[in-house]
Amino acid sequence: AEHGDGADHHGTEQSAHKSGNYAQVNCGTYCRTVSDDRIDEKYEECLGPCFKCSQVAIREQASAHKPGDAEIARQSFEQCWANIPTFGAFKISK
Repeated sequence: AEHGDGADHHGTEQSAHKSGNYAQVNCGTYCRTVSDDRIDEKYEECLGPCFKCSQVAIREQASAHKPGDAEIARQSFEQCWANIPTFGAFKISK
């Protein structure tokens, strides 16, 4: 893990929850953590990619036959998130 890696997981751990059989990120909560609450368009911009990555995380759990595995969910979500170019700056930098 790179330096500061642990801090990046803060948002996803806070907002990962089970929905049906799958662990998934609650984008409403997550986007509040990664965006400045006072800037609504930042929050709005975050939602689309977040939902997309949340779906990716569900598919990963399904293909691993481990529905509800929060670790798989978190890793696949973060990997997806890291690959969204506009949202590089959105990674939690605290």
